Amino acid sequence: MKIAMVVPEYPPFTIGGGGVVFEALVGQLGSRHEVRVFSACDPYRSWTQNLAPESTEVIRRYPLIPVAAGKPHLRSVLPPNPISAIQLIRDLASWRPDVGHLHGYGYSIVDMASLVLRWLTIPYIFTNHGYPVTPTSRSLAMRSLYRGYQAIGAGPTNSHALATTSISSDVANQDSALQHDRSLVIENGVTPLPDGTSEDCQLMRDRFHVGDSIVIGAAGRLAWSKGFDTLIASLSSVSARPIVCVIAGADAGEMVPLS
Repeated sequence: MKIAMVVPEYPPFTIGGGGVVFEALVGQLGSRHEVRVFSACDPYRSWTQNLAPESTEVIRRYPLIPVAAGKPHLRSVLPPNPISAIQLIRDLASWRPDVGHLHGYGYSIVDMASLVLRWLTIPYIFTNHGYPVTPTSRSLAMRSLYRGYQAIGAGPTNSHALATTSISSDVANQDSALQHDRSLVIENGVTPLPDGTSEDCQLMRDRFHVGDSIVIGAAGRLAWSKGFDTLIASLSSVSARPIVCVIAGADAGEMVPLS
């Protein structure tokens, strides 16, 4: 079976944890099927570039249109530039997969691929990793624009899917008006951390100057939807002392500049 994986990011160019999940899924499916990845490519933003240099026959990376300065929340959600968008349409039409597996609500490249697959009468499965929170905190004009985009882009991508899955029950129940009536919750798996040596641990402790403190670690893009504010607020309730919380992730609009 030929499976087209359409994703907003893919290693090594990842913004959050989704890229690792996509790579693991491709590895599993690839052992039994012919899989090709069609991915947005955030590091390459251009109005004219066709494919990113790292593109191969199996992994195709499409440069996005340039993002406005100071708008980190727009990373990976903006569409491919006009030239790479045409290339995406050609790639899907010429390869003609048997089925598509689309990931992520609110990503233009995913909605574009959905439209192409529907035009080719190719069924696809849609997996919802969560709803964007940032648009709800913007101006009235931006909120109206986003609702229009939902009506013509993200909404139809979800509703026209042969089947839909969500990564948690919270996501599945977050917006019932947009849920597919056959949505299935399939939670993300947990990948065991690699074994570390005592030398590795000491190097990290020295780097962050944590001494012998208990370390609470978290990873993910610095966005409100990740809930790091809840994690930080809960630290006052931890009885063990001393503790250090280390959060690792790219800025997605919530980083506080150091004075």
